[in-house]
Amino acid sequence: MTNGSRPQPAPGPIALDAQRIRSRLNRSTATLRVEREVDSTNTRLAALRAGGEAVDILLAEAQSAGRGRRGRRWISPPGGLYLSLYRRFSGPVRRLEALGLVAGLAGAAAIERCCGLRAGLKWPNDIQIDGRKVAGCLIDLGGRRDGASAIIGIGINVDFRGQTAPDQPWTDLATTTGQATDRNRLAAALIDQLAEDLDTFDDQGFAAMQARWARRDVLAGCAVLASGPGTTMIRGQAQGVDESGRLLIQTPQGLRRLHGGEISLRTNS
Repeated sequence: MTNGSRPQPAPGPIALDAQRIRSRLNRSTATLRVEREVDSTNTRLAALRAGGEAVDILLAEAQSAGRGRRGRRWISPPGGLYLSLYRRFSGPVRRLEALGLVAGLAGAAAIERCCGLRAGLKWPNDIQIDGRKVAGCLIDLGGRRDGASAIIGIGINVDFRGQTAPDQPWTDLATTTGQATDRNRLAAALIDQLAEDLDTFDDQGFAAMQARWARRDVLAGCAVLASGPGTTMIRGQAQGVDESGRLLIQTPQGLRRLHGGEISLRTNS
């Protein structure tokens, strides 16, 4: 370096690499694919499988039309981790009501393992660090005569330094930790955690995971407002989730149980 040389910018994220991810997995997976950019990993994975390709896990460097709950657009520039996983389950689709909560638990655990950050969960599908969204989940369900299936999508903000902020408070792992996160390591940790948690959920239901959710629940004890199509505004205090993953709200009229669906939820501070 010469006198007057300028500081070099921090290197960008290392590219996602299917071989590197597979080498870190504790559990084998059938088929894993990485693509540069897709419209949505959930949509792309569904199209691949409909076309006869037996892809179980799809990752992308970016999404041009990422989806969130209630039809919202999920901002998905390069620097994130966008992953979708296909899984079949025993029993009917109605057993999968809490699947988004299970995906959130897996995402929070993977972030904690790789980055040492305590991640909280905001019902039904947001992962937060210090009250700011760092990841979200989207579930697309399907049914078969011999059981249900789902495509489970998770998007994690890994390194968005310099990106334009969306309307809601958000953060990324690089900003929070002050250092780069190996996305291949994070992807492997997420895949392993999903495999473990989905097995537990399929075998024992969400009741076996309810206590884990409670330890990360950022809404417990908070005053909240909930609304949805065809429902009146519900005001009350969040009281955690039940054994089916429904949100419990204590109102002056009694205890209400809400399922994810089209419910919009915010704190009433």
